[in-house]
Amino acid sequence: MRAERPRTAIVVTLLCVAALLFDAAAGVLPDTPYFKIVTWQRLAILCGLVSLFVAGAKLRDFRTRLDLPILVLALASLVAGLRSGSGGAQLRYLASYIAVYYLITGLMRVEKQAWRTVVMLASSAVTVTGAVAVAQVSTDTPTGFCRSGLIGDTACEPGMLVRAIGTFSNPNLLAAFLLLFAPLGVLAIATITDRMHQICVLALTVVAYFALIATFSRAAYIAGLAGALVLAWQRLRPRLTDKQVRQATWTGAGILVVAFIGLAVLSRAGRALGVRNEAWSTAVQIALDNPLGVGLGRAGAEVNSRIHGTEVFVHVHNLWLNWLVETGFLGLLAITAITGGVLVTAAGLARRGLPIGFAGFAGLLGFLMMCMLDHPSNLVRISIGFWLLLGVVMGSAPVTWRVRRETEVADRGTRSQPRIAPAPRTEEQTASHQQLVELTAPLTPMETTMPISPVRNSAGRS
Repeated sequence: MRAERPRTAIVVTLLCVAALLFDAAAGVLPDTPYFKIVTWQRLAILCGLVSLFVAGAKLRDFRTRLDLPILVLALASLVAGLRSGSGGAQLRYLASYIAVYYLITGLMRVEKQAWRTVVMLASSAVTVTGAVAVAQVSTDTPTGFCRSGLIGDTACEPGMLVRAIGTFSNPNLLAAFLLLFAPLGVLAIATITDRMHQICVLALTVVAYFALIATFSRAAYIAGLAGALVLAWQRLRPRLTDKQVRQATWTGAGILVVAFIGLAVLSRAGRALGVRNEAWSTAVQIALDNPLGVGLGRAGAEVNSRIHGTEVFVHVHNLWLNWLVETGFLGLLAITAITGGVLVTAAGLARRGLPIGFAGFAGLLGFLMMCMLDHPSNLVRISIGFWLLLGVVMGSAPVTWRVRRETEVADRGTRSQPRIAPAPRTEEQTASHQQLVELTAPLTPMETTMPISPVRNSAGRS
């Protein structure tokens, strides 16, 4: 009976993660607070954390490479909030995001195969919101957002293309969610061995990517292309030499640069980039006037007070500039370290051949590229999804940045090295060699060999 407790606790934690993920996708949890600050979302986070400790989690299981930047971000936000005399609700939201990050990190450490369940949940979540978006396009349901052609700005009139919003309030938020989690849906296909089930999950993933196209979001198209190139890299990497991998990497980067420049040129006909440039320049001026920040949630109001026009800003249309305005230069340094650190970590996992590394890198790269022109994580649901994926990636990586030399050698691979046939051995030499191999061989990653099962038992750590 005692042996069943860790398994039950892990299941409860996964159910809490599922609730948070589907809330991010479709807003299934009520927003009404109880006792002023307690919400169903925070109850799910708390329940998940308690279940992890019941399953045997230790404090060391929650350590990550981003602990220091996250602490600095929290302190910068607190200082900015105290100076502005407001932002208490926003500080509580930030605390919830950080708690989600450590919840997922702890889960990935306690249950090594939890990523398999997470990718299946992500596949289901993008299917839900993608199906709603496809229905909006197929039935020509008015959403309040339209395009003329693929990227032309226009008012919603008869004959214009309807932009899908799915379960969100505007197309860019839908695109941001799909960019984060659609690559995990692709990874979910690879975790299934039954061919019939693979085809079904593939069809659901296609729905999600069709919904991404139906947003007609220019930034999302470029970001989606970046994610697709990462997934193509995963597919082709085993067949290429090191030199070909480097050439393909530079080619992919060149394609993204050309696409980004083309988008900027085409967008000059409208006011999209013009409005953003105005917001960006104003944001820098606000930051120079308020180096410690104006407080969480106040960036849009500060920009509106300095720009006189018909455009109303809710945020600065750039993730890093928004944090700069709200938390000052210290907050900018912290969020830059967080986003840069998670990209480097995801790329490192992909370089080691771990599937979650490729999917995480594709999702985060696409999302952060979109955040250069927008700030979708201004919405609580998108922020929950962003910090959740951060936890998946960082929980799959070592705690420290130092990489052992033998790992570096293994990461280089031997694709470009010629094969040398070994000299014939006697029976005695063969037996001695086999014994040496068994004693010195590295452990095989659990992701590739073991089924889903808790890695702890009632006696402690396994």
